[in-house]
Order: sequence, then structure tokens, then C-alpha cells
Amino acid sequence: MKKDILLSFVGTNDAGKLSGDKDGAILNCLSLDKFDSVYLLWNKNTSGQITFEEIVKYLKDEIKKRKLAKNIYDFEFSFNDVTDHNEIYKKLKIFTDSLNKSKEFSYTAAVSSGTPAMQVCWILLAESGDFSETNQLKLIKVKDPRFGKTENIPVKIDTSLPKIIRLKNEIDTIKKDLIPKAVLTISKPELKIGDIVIDLSPILLSYYKYFTENLLSNKPPEKFS
Repeated sequence: MKKDILLSFVGTNDAGKLSGDKDGAILNCLSLDKFDSVYLLWNKNTSGQITFEEIVKYLKDEIKKRKLAKNIYDFEFSFNDVTDHNEIYKKLKIFTDSLNKSKEFSYTAAVSSGTPAMQVCWILLAESGDFSETNQLKLIKVKDPRFGKTENIPVKIDTSLPKIIRLKNEIDTIKKDLIPKAVLTISKPELKIGDIVIDLSPILLSYYKYFTENLLSNKPPEKFS
């Protein structure tokens, strides 16, 4: 049997009893559908007088007490700007790339919690195919109880993003055929592009290796001065 995993950013609406309110999106979502594990993604800042660290602890206690999921994990993100799509998407993709995408796991992202930028990044991740080529990321939106009976509603944008991504992949393939391969050897320190040896000092060769490995690992850009 597949292991169903729920992914969700933690939002201000999830404070629930901590702010004297009813259950937020995450607890409502888990009460409607069963998941083996829930992954709570959060950013270390403050929502009014309540910290997100406190909200995460509250959620973990409530989920455990109500037996809404077998396993509960939380992952702290360090966002400088929770409205910056570029920063959020890059860090979210690095996180999801680390997940086990084998067929025994099924992933669902709840998009009702977090900033609008975080919600959009979930949609981009799923619609573009960046999450996985073989293991699709499902999206759900939790209907607010204030507007009738609460339920988990599947989100399907069906945009042209996959077509754009496929076209980009085709262009990248053509480029690979046209641009000669770069080969970096360590045992005999050397950079060779096609048949041409590029003369680099040891320190420049080290820089080249470092930034190449970062690029191949999809790490975010670094700034140096």
C-alpha cells in the first residue's frame, strides 16, 4: 500500500486555540482525509504575538492527540521575504528534491496555509512537473467552514506550463548537441571543452569545480564580494 504524505506550509490561520479561534486549514484537512505522515513547513518569524514555532508545536500536539496522522515532521525554512516567489520556489524545490519519489509514496500539498506566494509556488511546482516526472504532486484546497461544510477540494489548474517545460527541455537537448562537452578531471587537474584544454590556475580550477557542482545540485546562487 502507498504511504500518503501531506505537505503544507504553516500559516497564521493554523494558530487555532492559541489565538482563540477555531481549527485552521491543516487540522481541518487532516480531519477530512487520512494521511500516514504530515510534513509541516515553517518560517521562523512571528504572527502577531504568537511565533510560528509555537504554532508548529501546537499543531504537532493536536495532531498526535487526535490521532490524525501516524508520523509528524516539521522543517524550518529560512526565508528573508515570505512574499518573494523566487526565493520560496528555489528553496521549496531543493526540499522536495530530497523526498523519496518511489512509487510507494503519494504526496499531496495543501495550498490553503501560508502566504499567497507560498501557495503559488506549490501550484508552479506541481503544474510544471518540477516535483517529479514519475510521481505527481496532488494539490488540495481546504474549504473554509465559514462558507459551508468544510471539505478538501482537489486543485487542478491545467495550465500550459507543462507544454512550456517540454519545449524548454527540447531546446536544452538541441543546445547539448551543439555545445561541446566540458570535462573536468581532478586526478590530473584539467578543464577540457571539446578538444580544447582551458588553461586555468589551480585556484580558478577550484572555483570552476565548486560552482559547477552547485549548479548540478540545483543549489541557489551565491553572492560574493
